[in-house]
Amino acid sequence: MRLTVAGTLFLLPILCIDSCSKQNFDHENLPVFRSVLDDRPRIATLYLKDSLCLAFDTEHCGIYKIWKGGIRKEGAVFTHIKNIQPTSWGDVFYDNPLASFPISVYLEGEKLNSRHQFKGYEITENAVFFKYTIAISGFDTIGVKEKYSITRDNGKNVSLLRHFEFNNLDEKLRLNLPLASGETVEIKEERWTTEYQLQEAIFRKPKIILAKGDEHRGKLWYDKSDCGSCHDLNKPGIGPSLVDIANRYPLTKKT
Repeated sequence: MRLTVAGTLFLLPILCIDSCSKQNFDHENLPVFRSVLDDRPRIATLYLKDSLCLAFDTEHCGIYKIWKGGIRKEGAVFTHIKNIQPTSWGDVFYDNPLASFPISVYLEGEKLNSRHQFKGYEITENAVFFKYTIAISGFDTIGVKEKYSITRDNGKNVSLLRHFEFNNLDEKLRLNLPLASGETVEIKEERWTTEYQLQEAIFRKPKIILAKGDEHRGKLWYDKSDCGSCHDLNKPGIGPSLVDIANRYPLTKKT
Protein backbone atom coordinates (compact mmCIF):
# COMPACT_ATOMS: atom_id res chain seq x y z
CA MET A 1 0.00 0.00 0.00
CA ARG A 2 1.23 3.51 -0.82
CA LEU A 3 0.07 6.35 1.40
CA THR A 4 0.72 9.88 0.21
CA VAL A 5 0.59 12.98 2.36
CA ALA A 6 0.55 16.23 0.43
CA GLY A 7 2.04 19.33 1.97
CA THR A 8 3.88 22.52 1.27
CA LEU A 9 7.03 21.94 3.24
CA PHE A 10 10.67 22.65 2.74
CA LEU A 11 11.79 19.48 4.51
CA LEU A 12 12.51 17.75 1.22
CA PRO A 13 14.86 14.75 1.29
CA ILE A 14 15.09 13.61 -2.32
CA LEU A 15 17.31 11.49 -4.48
CA CYS A 16 16.89 9.98 -7.93
CA ILE A 17 20.27 8.78 -9.14
CA ASP A 18 19.36 8.08 -12.74
CA SER A 19 18.42 11.75 -13.20
CA CYS A 20 21.14 13.33 -11.08
CA SER A 21 23.08 16.24 -12.48
CA LYS A 22 26.38 14.74 -13.62
CA GLN A 23 28.12 18.09 -13.32
CA ASN A 24 28.10 17.61 -9.55
CA PHE A 25 29.83 14.21 -9.62
CA ASP A 26 33.34 15.60 -9.42
CA HIS A 27 34.59 13.39 -6.57
CA GLU A 28 35.00 9.83 -7.82
CA ASN A 29 31.64 10.16 -9.62
CA LEU A 30 29.70 9.15 -6.52
CA PRO A 31 26.11 10.31 -5.83
CA VAL A 32 26.74 10.26 -2.06
CA PHE A 33 29.82 10.72 0.11
CA ARG A 34 30.64 11.37 3.76
CA SER A 35 32.76 14.24 5.06
CA VAL A 36 32.87 17.16 7.43
CA LEU A 37 30.51 19.84 6.08
CA ASP A 38 30.10 23.37 7.45
CA ASP A 39 32.16 22.31 10.50
CA ARG A 40 29.77 19.42 11.17
CA PRO A 41 31.34 15.93 11.30
CA ARG A 42 29.90 12.76 9.80
CA ILE A 43 27.69 14.33 7.14
CA ALA A 44 26.51 12.25 4.17
CA THR A 45 25.83 14.51 1.18
CA LEU A 46 23.53 13.43 -1.65
CA TYR A 47 23.66 15.01 -5.09
CA LEU A 48 20.18 15.45 -6.49
CA LYS A 49 18.58 16.48 -9.75
CA ASP A 50 18.91 20.11 -10.93
CA SER A 51 21.89 20.78 -8.62
CA LEU A 52 19.87 20.07 -5.47
CA CYS A 53 21.87 18.69 -2.56
CA LEU A 54 20.86 17.07 0.71
CA ALA A 55 23.04 16.77 3.82
CA PHE A 56 22.18 13.95 6.22
CA ASP A 57 23.66 14.00 9.73
CA THR A 58 24.66 10.38 10.33
CA GLU A 59 25.38 10.98 14.02
CA HIS A 60 21.81 12.07 14.79
CA CYS A 61 20.09 10.32 11.84
CA GLY A 62 18.41 13.53 10.71
CA ILE A 63 18.36 15.95 7.80
CA TYR A 64 20.78 18.85 8.29
CA LYS A 65 20.30 20.89 5.12
CA ILE A 66 18.72 20.91 1.65
CA TRP A 67 19.99 23.43 -0.89
CA LYS A 68 20.53 24.17 -4.57
CA GLY A 69 24.18 24.81 -5.28
CA GLY A 70 27.18 22.74 -4.35
CA ILE A 71 30.09 22.12 -2.02
CA ARG A 72 33.51 23.75 -1.87
CA LYS A 73 35.51 20.55 -1.73
CA GLU A 74 38.50 21.80 0.20
CA GLY A 75 40.57 20.25 2.94
CA ALA A 76 43.08 17.47 3.40
CA VAL A 77 41.03 14.85 1.52
CA PHE A 78 40.53 17.03 -1.56
CA THR A 79 43.32 19.64 -1.69
CA HIS A 80 45.84 18.40 0.91
CA ILE A 81 45.30 21.59 2.91
CA LYS A 82 44.64 20.77 6.55
CA ASN A 83 43.33 24.04 7.95
CA ILE A 84 40.01 24.04 6.11
CA GLN A 85 37.05 21.69 5.57
CA PRO A 86 34.30 21.38 2.92
CA THR A 87 31.53 23.98 3.08
CA SER A 88 28.19 24.31 1.29
CA TRP A 89 27.07 27.20 -0.92
CA GLY A 90 23.86 28.09 -2.75
CA ASP A 91 20.16 28.71 -2.14
CA VAL A 92 19.04 26.96 1.06
CA PHE A 93 15.55 25.44 1.25
CA TYR A 94 15.88 23.73 4.60
CA ASP A 95 18.39 24.31 7.39
CA ASN A 96 18.22 22.35 10.63
CA PRO A 97 21.38 22.90 12.75
CA LEU A 98 20.20 20.43 15.40
CA ALA A 99 19.54 17.72 12.79
CA SER A 100 16.82 16.40 15.07
CA PHE A 101 15.44 13.04 13.97
CA PRO A 102 11.90 13.49 12.62
CA ILE A 103 10.40 10.11 13.59
CA SER A 104 9.13 9.73 17.16
CA VAL A 105 7.74 6.59 18.82
CA TYR A 106 4.57 6.45 20.96
CA LEU A 107 2.88 3.80 23.09
CA GLU A 108 -0.75 4.44 24.10
CA GLY A 109 -0.29 8.18 23.61
CA GLU A 110 2.98 8.42 25.56
CA LYS A 111 6.20 9.33 23.76
CA LEU A 112 8.93 6.75 24.37
CA ASN A 113 12.66 7.28 24.65
CA SER A 114 14.35 5.95 21.54
CA ARG A 115 17.89 5.71 20.21
CA HIS A 116 18.65 6.08 16.53
CA GLN A 117 21.80 4.59 15.02
CA PHE A 118 23.05 5.02 11.48
CA LYS A 119 23.93 1.78 9.68
CA GLY A 120 25.35 3.15 6.45
CA TYR A 121 23.92 3.63 3.00
CA GLU A 122 23.30 1.22 0.16
CA ILE A 123 23.85 2.22 -3.46
CA THR A 124 21.81 0.29 -6.02
CA GLU A 125 21.33 0.79 -9.74
CA ASN A 126 18.35 3.11 -9.28
CA ALA A 127 18.58 4.58 -5.78
CA VAL A 128 20.54 5.26 -2.63
CA PHE A 129 19.13 3.95 0.65
CA PHE A 130 19.95 5.37 4.06
CA LYS A 131 19.85 2.61 6.67
CA TYR A 132 19.42 3.13 10.41
CA THR A 133 17.73 1.58 13.43
CA ILE A 134 15.39 2.83 16.14
CA ALA A 135 15.90 1.09 19.49
CA ILE A 136 13.17 1.22 22.17
CA SER A 137 13.48 -0.47 25.54
CA GLY A 138 11.25 -3.54 25.79
CA PHE A 139 10.64 -3.84 22.04
CA ASP A 140 12.47 -5.27 19.06
CA THR A 141 14.76 -2.80 17.30
CA ILE A 142 13.04 -1.20 14.29
CA GLY A 143 15.00 -1.23 11.05
CA VAL A 144 14.56 1.73 8.68
CA LYS A 145 15.55 2.24 5.04
CA GLU A 146 14.90 5.48 3.18
CA LYS A 147 15.17 6.35 -0.48
CA TYR A 148 14.31 9.53 -2.33
CA SER A 149 12.73 10.47 -5.66
CA ILE A 150 11.46 13.54 -7.47
CA THR A 151 8.46 14.17 -9.72
CA ARG A 152 7.20 17.18 -11.67
CA ASP A 153 3.76 18.25 -12.83
CA ASN A 154 3.02 19.90 -16.17
CA GLY A 155 4.08 23.26 -14.75
CA LYS A 156 7.17 24.17 -12.77
CA ASN A 157 6.08 22.62 -9.48
CA VAL A 158 8.36 19.93 -8.08
CA SER A 159 7.13 17.20 -5.76
CA LEU A 160 9.73 15.53 -3.61
CA LEU A 161 9.03 12.06 -2.26
CA ARG A 162 10.48 10.39 0.81
CA HIS A 163 10.07 6.62 0.80
CA PHE A 164 10.32 4.54 3.99
CA GLU A 165 10.74 0.81 4.47
CA PHE A 166 10.41 -0.55 8.02
CA ASN A 167 10.90 -3.95 9.58
CA ASN A 168 10.08 -5.26 13.06
CA LEU A 169 7.23 -2.78 13.45
CA ASP A 170 5.25 -3.65 16.58
CA GLU A 171 1.50 -3.16 16.19
CA LYS A 172 1.40 -1.66 19.70
CA LEU A 173 3.70 1.20 18.71
CA ARG A 174 2.86 4.34 16.75
CA LEU A 175 5.45 6.16 14.65
CA ASN A 176 4.93 9.88 14.01
CA LEU A 177 6.61 12.09 11.44
CA PRO A 178 6.36 15.81 12.37
CA LEU A 179 5.72 18.39 9.65
CA ALA A 180 7.07 21.94 9.56
CA SER A 181 3.54 23.22 10.18
CA GLY A 182 3.63 21.61 13.63
CA GLU A 183 1.28 18.80 12.61
CA THR A 184 2.32 15.16 12.62
CA VAL A 185 1.63 12.28 10.27
CA GLU A 186 1.23 8.75 11.61
CA ILE A 187 3.18 6.05 9.82
CA LYS A 188 0.93 2.99 9.59
CA GLU A 189 2.54 0.75 7.01
CA GLU A 190 5.89 -0.97 6.58
CA ARG A 191 6.17 0.74 3.18
CA TRP A 192 5.21 4.40 3.38
CA THR A 193 5.67 7.51 1.22
CA THR A 194 5.39 11.20 2.03
CA GLU A 195 5.05 13.88 -0.64
CA TYR A 196 6.06 17.54 -0.34
CA GLN A 197 6.30 20.57 -2.59
CA LEU A 198 9.45 22.62 -2.90
CA GLN A 199 9.16 26.16 -1.57
CA GLU A 200 11.35 29.17 -2.30
CA ALA A 201 14.80 29.36 -0.75
CA ILE A 202 14.81 30.64 2.82
CA PHE A 203 18.24 32.25 2.44
CA ARG A 204 21.21 32.34 0.09
CA LYS A 205 24.80 31.37 0.79
CA PRO A 206 26.99 32.69 -2.02
CA LYS A 207 29.91 30.81 -3.49
CA ILE A 208 33.21 32.47 -2.62
CA ILE A 209 35.83 32.66 -5.38
CA LEU A 210 39.40 32.63 -4.09
CA ALA A 211 42.59 33.56 -5.83
CA LYS A 212 44.55 30.60 -7.12
CA GLY A 213 47.21 29.51 -4.66
CA ASP A 214 45.63 31.30 -1.69
CA GLU A 215 46.30 28.35 0.60
CA HIS A 216 45.86 30.11 3.92
CA ARG A 217 42.21 30.87 3.01
CA GLY A 218 42.08 34.01 5.12
CA LYS A 219 39.76 35.68 2.62
CA LEU A 220 37.40 32.72 2.77
CA TRP A 221 36.95 32.93 6.53
CA TYR A 222 36.65 36.72 6.43
CA ASP A 223 33.95 36.61 3.74
CA LYS A 224 32.05 33.85 5.55
CA SER A 225 32.01 35.75 8.84
CA ASP A 226 30.33 38.97 9.97
CA CYS A 227 33.70 40.65 10.66
CA GLY A 228 33.26 43.07 7.76
CA SER A 229 30.25 44.70 9.43
CA CYS A 230 32.55 46.21 12.07
CA HIS A 231 36.09 45.99 10.68
CA ASP A 232 37.48 47.48 7.47
CA LEU A 233 40.81 46.44 6.01
CA ASN A 234 42.66 49.77 6.31
CA LYS A 235 40.49 52.24 8.20
CA PRO A 236 38.68 52.10 11.56
CA GLY A 237 34.92 51.86 11.69
CA ILE A 238 32.80 50.45 14.48
CA GLY A 239 35.94 48.51 15.41
CA PRO A 240 39.63 48.89 14.55
CA SER A 241 40.86 48.06 11.07
CA LEU A 242 42.30 44.66 10.34
CA VAL A 243 45.69 46.29 9.73
CA ASP A 244 45.60 47.92 13.18
CA ILE A 245 44.71 44.60 14.75
CA ALA A 246 47.55 42.86 12.92
CA ASN A 247 50.03 45.51 14.05
CA ARG A 248 49.34 44.63 17.68
CA TYR A 249 51.16 41.34 17.23
CA PRO A 250 54.89 40.86 16.53
CA LEU A 251 55.84 39.84 13.02
CA THR A 252 57.07 36.23 12.96
CA LYS A 253 57.40 33.53 10.36
CA LYS A 254 53.95 32.25 11.34
CA THR A 255 52.27 35.65 11.05
